[in-house]
Amino acid sequence: MKLNYDAIIIGSGPSGIAAATALKQQGINDIVILERESQPGGVPRHCQHPTFGLLAFKQPMKGSTFVQKILALSADVPVMTNTTVVEIRPEGKLLISSDKGITEIQGKRVLIATGARETPRHPRLVSGLRPQGVLTTGALQQFVYLNRQKTLP
Repeated sequence: MKLNYDAIIIGSGPSGIAAATALKQQGINDIVILERESQPGGVPRHCQHPTFGLLAFKQPMKGSTFVQKILALSADVPVMTNTTVVEIRPEGKLLISSDKGITEIQGKRVLIATGARETPRHPRLVSGLRPQGVLTTGALQQFVYLNRQKTLP
């Protein structure tokens, strides 16, 4: 595993991928994208409605297709999946957790492109009962599109 980069991008959704593509176009080639999930692409990979791609590709497409197309634009940029940023330190140093353990990497530039979460981390870690049948949009899309469920648990 490399420990030093010209640019580290946290998040592999459309913004992170677009940033990597733009940096490559500017001649910055030593880039890595960090992604906490097992697949790059962010929320659009959950979305199967054809509302993506109109601006970038001039045609409507499902979110999963859109993600494939934008990932192809930055195919030579490595994406470290299942990697969580534990701490951002001064001078571009990041403490990351992955299947290789805890590691410190450093970037001359660090871009945070993590998007928005519908449920912040602290409420998810609080025990107790939750209302049944109330889902966030992201959770619903995950059940339907990623897990291929036709009925909710």
